[in-house]
Amino acid sequence: HVGDYVLETKSGNMVSYSTLNALLMKGVGTTTNILRHTYVSWLWESGKLRTSTQMKKVAHEMRHSIEMLMSYRKFLADGEQERLLVGDDAE
Repeated sequence: HVGDYVLETKSGNMVSYSTLNALLMKGVGTTTNILRHTYVSWLWESGKLRTSTQMKKVAHEMRHSIEMLMSYRKFLADGEQERLLVGDDAE
């Protein structure tokens, strides 16, 4: 949410989302959104998002929908997206 704090410094100062984005852009030339996409892409590539339960957990932790999480995945095998959305956790 706009205006919410996302981090606290060692000295107790609160860092907002916009401040964090500004610091990231200045320091490494990226944004929190790019970091989020990178993290989810890494989860996909490492096989940590194979079941709907895993996807629901990560989507909840990242405060977005499973559909948003799946949009980060460009290529899914035939039927994989449908299987994950209906909740087939059998491996």
